[in-house]
Amino acid sequence: MLITILLLIFTLIIVPLVCFNFGIAPTDLQWTILYQMLYILSGVIAYCFIIGELAKNNSQVDKLWS
Repeated sequence: MLITILLLIFTLIIVPLVCFNFGIAPTDLQWTILYQMLYILSGVIAYCFIIGELAKNNSQVDKLWS
């Protein structure tokens, strides 16, 4: 379990930081796509949280992912 946690932290935090600091800078189009995906992902997260809380049934949230 600890290995999984460390790998997840590494993947979500360290890899993007290294890529942004030492890689090629993203173009304006890539930034636009990243921001659009951020908005979409935020909407999906909010939808899943709200529906799960209102219905008191998190299996409804699982239906979205499958």
